[in-house]
Amino acid sequence: MYNHGEISWGPDDPDKRFLYLTRVDDNNFYRLDLQRQIIAVFSVKQGRFVEQGQGDGGPLYPLYMYPPAWLPDGSFVGHVPWYNPAPHYKLFRRIQ
Repeated sequence: MYNHGEISWGPDDPDKRFLYLTRVDDNNFYRLDLQRQIIAVFSVKQGRFVEQGQGDGGPLYPLYMYPPAWLPDGSFVGHVPWYNPAPHYKLFRRIQ
């Protein structure tokens, strides 16, 4: 991973096991599992993080470079770039 992006911790992770990263160049949202030392990428199509394959961020399913707006239950709102068609925010609800 390179270039600019943002990092954040999720609200439902008091032990700080997962570090979340966004990247401006590929429009994907990543989760680093610091315990297992695995990088997962968020699949917008599947609505979850996947540990194999590629992310599907990009022009059709962007999440952009900003950290998500976290909700208390672990759901989040992803930011879509201004140059993409509206809506510019997408809600991803956590299912437990």
